[in-house]
Amino acid sequence: TVIDDEIRFSPGTTRLIDFTGNPTQTGIGRLEVLTDTWGTICNKNFDNNAAMVSCKQMGYSGGKIFGIQDSQNMCGNVLG
Repeated sequence: TVIDDEIRFSPGTTRLIDFTGNPTQTGIGRLEVLTDTWGTICNKNFDNNAAMVSCKQMGYSGGKIFGIQDSQNMCGNVLG
């Protein structure tokens, strides 16, 4: 459950979630960060460099944003 995830992970932990809300098995998904609860990372300053760093921290060899830059969906879709 979400509560178990919040207990198991430290604030600042990132994850990629697929369209079902489960951790992605493909390396493609919505990038989320744990603060008090899991939430999407959505910010005009979030760019391909930030996506690459986030994905590398999760164990991927790299990463990038796919979608329209500076749009509402821009940082919701990440390819790790």
